[in-house]
Amino acid sequence: MREKLPQCFCHNNGDNLMMINGGKRMDNEMIVKMNGLVAKMKEAAEAYYNGQEIMSDFEYDALFDELKKLEKEAGFVLPDSPTTNVVGAKPVDGSIKITHKYPALSLSKTKSPDDLRTFLGQQIGRLSWKLDGLTLVATYQNGKLESLVTRGNGLVGEDITRNAPYIQGVALNIPEKEEVVIRGEALCSYKSFEKINASIESDEEKYKNARGVASGSVRLQDGKELERREICFIPFELVSPKVNTITEMISRIHSYGMEFVEGYDVDEKNLADVIKAFSKKVENKMFPYPTDGLVLAYEDMEYGRNLGLTGHHPKHSIAFKWKDEEYPTVLREIFWSASKTGLLNPVAVFDPVEIDGTTVKRASVHNISYIEHLKLQVGDHVTVYKANMIIPQIAKNEDANKHIEYHAEIPRVCPVCGGLTKVVVNANSNTGEPVKTLYCRNLLCPSKQIGEWTHFVSRDAMNIEGLGEKQIMDLIDEGILKTYSDLFTKLVPNKDKITELDGWGEKSFNVIISGVEKAKKTTLANFINALSIPGVGKSTAKLISSYYEQSPEKFLADDFETTVQGLRQIDGIGDSVVNTLIAWSREELSVMSCREDLKKLASYFQFEKAKTGDRLKGMTFVITGSLNHYENRDAMIAVIESLGGKVSGSVSSKTKALINNDVNSTSGKNKKAKELNVPIISEDDFIANYID
Repeated sequence: MREKLPQCFCHNNGDNLMMINGGKRMDNEMIVKMNGLVAKMKEAAEAYYNGQEIMSDFEYDALFDELKKLEKEAGFVLPDSPTTNVVGAKPVDGSIKITHKYPALSLSKTKSPDDLRTFLGQQIGRLSWKLDGLTLVATYQNGKLESLVTRGNGLVGEDITRNAPYIQGVALNIPEKEEVVIRGEALCSYKSFEKINASIESDEEKYKNARGVASGSVRLQDGKELERREICFIPFELVSPKVNTITEMISRIHSYGMEFVEGYDVDEKNLADVIKAFSKKVENKMFPYPTDGLVLAYEDMEYGRNLGLTGHHPKHSIAFKWKDEEYPTVLREIFWSASKTGLLNPVAVFDPVEIDGTTVKRASVHNISYIEHLKLQVGDHVTVYKANMIIPQIAKNEDANKHIEYHAEIPRVCPVCGGLTKVVVNANSNTGEPVKTLYCRNLLCPSKQIGEWTHFVSRDAMNIEGLGEKQIMDLIDEGILKTYSDLFTKLVPNKDKITELDGWGEKSFNVIISGVEKAKKTTLANFINALSIPGVGKSTAKLISSYYEQSPEKFLADDFETTVQGLRQIDGIGDSVVNTLIAWSREELSVMSCREDLKKLASYFQFEKAKTGDRLKGMTFVITGSLNHYENRDAMIAVIESLGGKVSGSVSSKTKALINNDVNSTSGKNKKAKELNVPIISEDDFIANYID
């Protein structure tokens, strides 16, 4: 039951409204402050449960604690206070709304292991992950999924049943005829989160965290896109039918073909050790999903239910949140990290501090508005913490009040290219408040050419192992990479600087250096393909390479205008490709492949001439299945094309042969080949008959 408000009355005492409440007097300022805190927290909670984030957990918890303190002073609680009421999101407008048969209440929370010990007492309990995703409620009737609904505000949620087949871990049918109601969490793994964000071009549209991906994804109209995002459902509670123990609940969930949230039995003796074990897993990133703490529940569920509930939380469980220990340090620098859209992200650099066994010396400060909010200046004394024991954050600026007339220092030029910057102001989608961000104006800034960089190092180009988008961005941010030539000249001299970057080390550095060395042996075709010339892909690069007799000197010396007629005569090269080559040569469309750098770049390579000939001219092959002799399918294709042949993805009457080491396979391609009387040959047969 929600606490009843005590009787109170007020009267006007001149300038301030005075309230008499159980003998306590308080002025209007306290009431205004409490209402303000409630409004802020409700707004933040609404955004959080809808997959957005307008304040950190640290800030929210600080507001919660402040409100609790004021409520204690006042002797009463406002009717809509988050300290006593269910907190959640309203269903999105236009969605189908469903009222929960069993209201989903929040849990009471603590950051003290002692509170967990007191809660448990002499009982046996189960300690499990507090999953940080979007809570879903699955209802089954007669063994079939009747509905899948978001938690919403705990009372009313959104119907997302249409998406159930595309969420991993949701059983569509269960071996149970009576009503079954299961609560669980829709989650996006850290691995999937990184993959999804990498596929989003605009930095402003990228998700801030994995929880936001889960929340946004389950509402998608495109089921296939939802399936691609690999969102999973992990149950944490069997609401109906009621069972007597957690052990029985887990057994039931497993019998339905679903997993149950990881957890362990605890008592007063092993509780502290189990908490430490969970903490270790978080610190070492051994748990693949986001979590913001633990949940302790009584093994004897009947005992827990008999304790009853409040308007805010049941008494059978308690949530434990990692205590965000603050560590004092001194801000030494704010540098601006570039992105492929030109967005410049500020990163705070401070004196190193030890947090949970790791050295922390950097934290993102998000945007200009956030810097202004904290009034950050170099030399300020700040406190830092790890949000959910993982992500370094600045908690507060101890010197903020000293900066009466504060103006954030914004770089006027891009730290990567030296081009001019611009401040862009957009309204926050949740609050409407203006948010200031910084962009580089230079269209040819290396940070904006990240797509070209990643293509340059890809398998079909220079094939440099260990270099992905993240690594390249790190090296660009540090000013180490500006042109392609820098890969061959600036990595080794900057070894100490590189190995100290977050996520780097001696091992990863050595892998990249080894990859760079191997890449020095290449072909002109791979070199041309690597340059991201518009309209020139792998196959066209091979044709151009053959035209220039695989000579890099001849290719680099040409302006393409004098040879235009010759290029046009090549089968497979049209006017559009020739015109692109001419424009590329004239205008130097890419800052990394400008003519000034190309000759220097080419000097680092040992160009090998690919085998050429016309032995397979006019022949088309199809390759399927695994290979034994060739390293991969691309290697085999390269040989066929170098000898004048072609490779197709499908069997037709024009196919010379289907290459499949399993010649007796009943695959679709084998069946098609037999229908059309196309020979099916093994890899050995191909080498013997067409190569040797």
